[in-house]
Amino acid sequence: MNIFQSLDACYKYFNRNLSAMFQKEGYGEITFNSYQYIIAIYKLHKEGDLATITEIANRLGIKKSSVAQMVNTLLEGNYLIKKESSVDKRSFTLELSDKGYKMMRLEAVFSENFLKHFYNPLNEQEIKTFEETMEKIATNLLRGMD
Repeated sequence: MNIFQSLDACYKYFNRNLSAMFQKEGYGEITFNSYQYIIAIYKLHKEGDLATITEIANRLGIKKSSVAQMVNTLLEGNYLIKKESSVDKRSFTLELSDKGYKMMRLEAVFSENFLKHFYNPLNEQEIKTFEETMEKIATNLLRGMD
């Protein structure tokens, strides 16, 4: 199996099992795509930034119109709360609702279990080597994006 096939297998395993968990827990309308938006909003808040349409678009590298469409879907599903600016009524920020935060807690447990399964065939030294190698690759790729 080459590197692309290996990465694809990992991606498919994660995506399929995450979707199944969301379905089982009552979040069946959440797709892997909508999940990325929820994570972006969660991370923006965690980092102390405001989650605006522009910031989400920048974070995900997509058009603001695409963000607006997904935000409306997530608002309808009660995953987000829209907070209007007291200064400019046309401006607003987004936050996760209780439902959105509950979903993120489920995702955290899922991710922890995924990593246990992912690392299961490796010993401690192999895990350390793998993580160091992935960090080098990621650093190099991110440097190339500038």
